[in-house]
Amino acid sequence: MARTIGTRGWMLLVVAFLWPLIPAGAADLGEGWFRNLELGRQAMRAKNAPGMVYLYNTRALPCKYMEESTLVDDRVRELGADFVRIAIDVTSDAAARERMRIIRVPTVVFLDSTGKEVDRAVGYKDPVDFARYLDRVGQVHRGSLQARTFETTAIDIMTPRPGTTPVRLVFRAPQANQVHVVGDFNDWRLDAHPMLAAGQGVWVLDVHLHQGLYEYLFYVDGRDYVVDPRNPMRKPNPYGDFNSALLIGARIVSPAIEGRSVTFVLYEPRASKIEIAGTFTNWQRVPMYRNRTDPGMWGARLDLPPGLHQYKYIIDDEWLPDPENVFPIKDPEGNVNSSFAVR
Repeated sequence: MARTIGTRGWMLLVVAFLWPLIPAGAADLGEGWFRNLELGRQAMRAKNAPGMVYLYNTRALPCKYMEESTLVDDRVRELGADFVRIAIDVTSDAAARERMRIIRVPTVVFLDSTGKEVDRAVGYKDPVDFARYLDRVGQVHRGSLQARTFETTAIDIMTPRPGTTPVRLVFRAPQANQVHVVGDFNDWRLDAHPMLAAGQGVWVLDVHLHQGLYEYLFYVDGRDYVVDPRNPMRKPNPYGDFNSALLIGARIVSPAIEGRSVTFVLYEPRASKIEIAGTFTNWQRVPMYRNRTDPGMWGARLDLPPGLHQYKYIIDDEWLPDPENVFPIKDPEGNVNSSFAVR
């Protein structure tokens, strides 16, 4: 039976169990990675080799997972051996985000030997799925595939695969002539997955997804992006609005709640000080503490009364919402805060 959006299927864990499940330490990409896009392009032309540009954010756990599981995988390394590899930290580089049209991190942009984009993978990809991208870009470079720019993702989400969960996406839009689903699972390609009209203004699409957290929107009549009204989970996007967030499996989300005990965990390897403030502190700052075994992880545990609470992290005096929280809200001044409820 397909799983329907809105079902809460995740585990909320206290910190004693949370930290051991998160890979320790930020992975070192190692040697052989260019840190400048133009130098990488020059190397591609000189070697007549394809390129892969890995764009990441040092604060994003999906990037941490990508570096520690996917990019170090033996099969991925084998398929990527002939690629010129370029890594760009877009944590504070707005120009790079704009130039490469980055919607989400991590994003990997694949280039042919002339520097032209032929494919991109948006969001975390496990080693098996990421290998599919490398394989088909490599085939294009060798001339065994004719397509120069791919219009569909390398991952077939319409067909059941080992380890995937069936999910039915449902959207009611009586006035719409056409609705597409765009998101991490199809690399935000606008025409990749049209929804089917099921009658009475209802549109549906059945997909099969691996465990993970995905962001998505409905793209209506080629002009409007709409969040899923049936799904309360959201993530802020770079354009001052929200994407719908779809959680498959027992992935950890933030904060972790057990009774009245609330545990906050943040991955920020470069910070020298992190604090938390919220409605439960009257917006006064409370310090967070580094994990002794993984200095990139910060945490705090508070006992809080029942009710809806809002909060933000203060990272070296910069106020930011929780990147792993899926219930962001805007306050009356238009600022985005993270939120959670204690029952």
